[in-house]
Formats: sequence, C-alpha cells, structure tokens
Amino acid sequence: MNQIRKDKGFFAHIGIGFSIIILLLVAFYVYLYDQRLQEDDLNKGKQDAQRIAVLMRNQLELSIMTSDQLLSSAIDRQYVNMLFGGTLGKDLEEYFRSWLKEYPHYRAMFITDESGEVKLMILSQGRKLPSDVTLNFYQHAFFSHHQNQDDENPFATTITKDGLFKAQDLILSRRMNKVDGQFGGVVGVVIDHDYFAKLSELLGNYTHSDFWILDADNNVLLKKASTNISQELLRKIDALHNNSRDRHDIINVRMLPVKKSGITDIVATTGISKLPLHIIVRLGYQDIFKDIGLNYHYSGTLLIVFFLFTLTISILLFKLSLQMKKVRKSQHSAVLASQAKSDFLAKMSHELRTPLNAIIGFSQMLAEGYFGLMSDKQLERVKDINMCGDHLLQLINDILEFSKGEAGKVILQEDTVNVPEVIEQVLRMMDQRAKNAKITIIDDIPHHLPLLKGDERKIKQILINLLTNAIKFTKSGGWVTIKAKIDMDSNYVVIVSDNGVGIDPADIPKALSAFEQVGSDMFHQEGTGLGLSLCKMFTELHGGTMQIESARNEGTTISIIFPAERVYRFEEGLSLFSQERLEESALW
Repeated sequence: MNQIRKDKGFFAHIGIGFSIIILLLVAFYVYLYDQRLQEDDLNKGKQDAQRIAVLMRNQLELSIMTSDQLLSSAIDRQYVNMLFGGTLGKDLEEYFRSWLKEYPHYRAMFITDESGEVKLMILSQGRKLPSDVTLNFYQHAFFSHHQNQDDENPFATTITKDGLFKAQDLILSRRMNKVDGQFGGVVGVVIDHDYFAKLSELLGNYTHSDFWILDADNNVLLKKASTNISQELLRKIDALHNNSRDRHDIINVRMLPVKKSGITDIVATTGISKLPLHIIVRLGYQDIFKDIGLNYHYSGTLLIVFFLFTLTISILLFKLSLQMKKVRKSQHSAVLASQAKSDFLAKMSHELRTPLNAIIGFSQMLAEGYFGLMSDKQLERVKDINMCGDHLLQLINDILEFSKGEAGKVILQEDTVNVPEVIEQVLRMMDQRAKNAKITIIDDIPHHLPLLKGDERKIKQILINLLTNAIKFTKSGGWVTIKAKIDMDSNYVVIVSDNGVGIDPADIPKALSAFEQVGSDMFHQEGTGLGLSLCKMFTELHGGTMQIESARNEGTTISIIFPAERVYRFEEGLSLFSQERLEESALW
C-alpha cells in the first residue's frame, strides 16, 4: 500500500514535469512558427527584389533599345550623305523633329563632328538654340569614350549640372565613323530624367526601399533613394556582382546585414544588355518585416494562455503530491487511507478536467464567433488553443496505453477474429470523418479469408489508427484504400494506402518513434505522435511486423503482417465458425 502511495506521488511529480514539457513544446512550436513566418517574409522579399530588378531591367532595355535603333538609323542616313559627298541632310533634321514629336520624353537629338562641335541639335517642344550659341561636347565623357573606343554598343551617361538641360538627364550616344572608317563624330539623344523616375513606381508598397542605376565606375546615373549609396554597400554589391556585371540575364539576390543589429536588407542586382550599367534594388528590413510585430503579439498571447494553463495543472498536481505525502505519513487504517485516496483522486480528476474543458469550450466559442468576429490571425491562434487542448486529452490516453506496453503490462485477449468483419466495423466508424474531409475510402476485402487468432480490440485499434492517419494527412479529394489478403508465405496481410502528403524515406524511423511527427505539414495536425508507435507495438505483440513504404507528396502504404502460425487453416476456421454458430443457437 505504501508503495502505491509513493508511486502516486512520483507520478504527480512526473505530471508537473510533463506539463512543463508541454509548455516548452508549445513555446518551441511558437518559436518555430515565428521563424517560419520570418523565413517566409525573407523569401517573399527575395522574390520581390528579383521581380522588381527584372521589371526595371526590361523597361530600361526597352527604352534604350528603342532609342538606340533611332541613333543607328540616324548614323545610316548620315553615312549615305557622306558617301555621296553630301553634308547634314535636310531630311535628317526632319527625322529628328518627327522622332522628338513621337517620343515626348526626348529633350533633344544632336550630331557632332570629330572635334566635338555640335553640327545639328533639335530641341523638343519647338525650342531653338540661340543663333549665337556654339556647343562643343569635346570634354564630355560620352565624346571621349567614342573618340577612344570603336565599339558596337551605345554609351550612357548623365548631365552633371543644370544648363541647357537638367542635371541627371540621360545622354545615350553612338560613335559615327567616316567613309574611311575614321572617327567622324557622335550622334546622341538626351532623355528626360523624369521619364526614368517612374521606375520608382515599381517599388510599390516598399516605402523604405531604394534603387540605383550605376555605370561601370559606380557613378550614379539614376536613383530613387532616401540617402546616397554608401561605399560599404558598393563594396558588398561589387563582391556579389563582379562575376555577372556584363551578364544581363543573371539576377543576384543577397541578404546584407544592417550594421550589427542582426537584421538584413535584401539587395538584388542585374546588368543591362549592351551597356556597362547595372541596377541595384535594395528592399529595407522595415518593409520586409513590417508584420513581424503583430506576429510576436499573437505569439506572446498564445504563450501567456499556455503558461496559465500549465501553471494551473502544475498547482493541482503539486497539491496532489503534497496530499499523497500526507497520506503516506498517515497512521489510519488501510481502509480509511484507501477511501481517502479514492475520494481525493476523484476530486482531483474533476478539478483537472474542469479548467481543461473550460479552455477547450471557450476556444470553440471564440472560433465560432460567439463573442464577435476575429481576424484570420486571431482565429488561427484560437484554433491552435483548441487543438492543443484536444492534443493534451488525447496525449494522456495514448500515454497510458503506451506506458502499459512499455512496462510489458499489455496482455493479449486472444480469440478467433474475423478480420473482414472487423474492417467493416472500422469503415463504418471512419465513414463520417472521411466524408467531412472529402476523402474516398476504397476497400478490397475478400470475404473468404480465413480466421485469425488474435486480440480483436487491439487489431481494431491498429486499423482505426492507420485509417485516421491516412485521412488526416490526405488532401481533400484524395483517396484511401484498405486491402486484406494471404501472401505467398501464408501470412495474413492488411494494407492501408493513401495518396496524401507522404513521408521522406529517411524520416520513417522517426515517424515510428514515440511522440514523433515528421514534415512541416504536421504542424497544423492534431495528434500525440503515438499512433504509429501503438500500431507497431500491437502488431509485434501478435508476433507480426509493420512495413511502411512512402515518399514525399506520393502517398503512404502501410502493411500489417500477421505470421502464418496465427492464421487458421480453412478446415480449422470452418470448424471454429460452425462451433460459434452452434453456441449462438444454444443461447437463443
């Protein structure tokens, strides 16, 4: 009797420890959940940074390609004029005017000679150069570039200060050769800076984010930025962009730490076709993690609820422990002590279930909108509370059964089992659950199968657990099959298959372990992680084996194999069947 009391006190302490473990598991789950949300935000930020960089690149390339085609056309026309001994044709001037009218974001188009002197410049909106003004671009970067390099690609630069044009207006130019192949001047177009400023609209809701367009020397041609680009950021970007600076088909996306705070910005870089330019898009951490505070609020609320829940259970279990110590010290008679213990356990059982049922009940009322509508995030948290409450109840039941098995206290109540009939009973039990989940159950059970020697309740529990798992982890519209047969070795085999989420082969041993669930899809599924462990235990108690074949997203097949020595031969089964019928007739 004293040993029993000591065991009760021991299990009370175990209960307190177990409650704390549950709280730690919930805290760990919340941590993993928040980490997953943060990872999702980062992945979305990377995708958005890449998407914005591609859109900017495509829009710039389209504008530059169109402008470059006009410059090439102007060069061809001027070359024809020079080939036949002419000068700047009147038709070229008219073409410039028509192009400026067609493309209102062009400020001017011009042609220089080999010395840099402007021979023809047409301004937009009917503006004209003063007759006494002579322009010379000899000292401009674009003229020096074309004078020294005979390449096939255009060159882009910006105007550095206000004058005839605005600072930051873009100049796109091409080299123009004479008939003998020598440098003959430059043809160019001045593009309004405001036209490219519209690229900032591609940032959308990213209000704390920037972009820059740099040339080969990291000079800023265009930008939308709250601050100037830092040399530190340029060094980091150069390190990740050097291998693809001239590759416009490569998008580099990296996370760059912000000082030493542990948070990161996301930077995407890409090149522009036919130009030594690259685009830098920086998405600020303020935009990437703008919802993280709200997520922490919900997580904190969930942890507080479970802390109070665990505290309540721990106090009750601690009271149980103290009471059992008093009982051990009591000198009352065994009858009185036993009665006191029984009364106390009944009271504690009621007190343990009352707060648990209240938590489950109120969470269900919240989820069903009895106290007003909630946001999706709040509803998700309330469902988590309800799920964890049910989880604890099921966990207690499963642990008791599993503990008996671990202690070797589970005894088979062996009898003659008609497996097809047991399967039919289980299918009726699972029918509504399958309908609610929109899962089709297909059975292939021959009714001429022999009888099996075993514990009918344990076999039924195996089938219930397997079908419950199959339905739980199969998406709506899927199917579950159950088959029974005698294999080549005369073993009795029951097979449950589904086309659900499946398990990685490497995770199958983990799935068979107690209290284990595998895969990210498990986070929102109820259960203790003991279902497969109990199936394996009950199967092995019958001397059988359980085999699992599965792959991620390809479904799962579980085979329960009862040994041939438990299968009645047809003659034995027929004799037993007749005897059972006679016994039933005698009862009637």
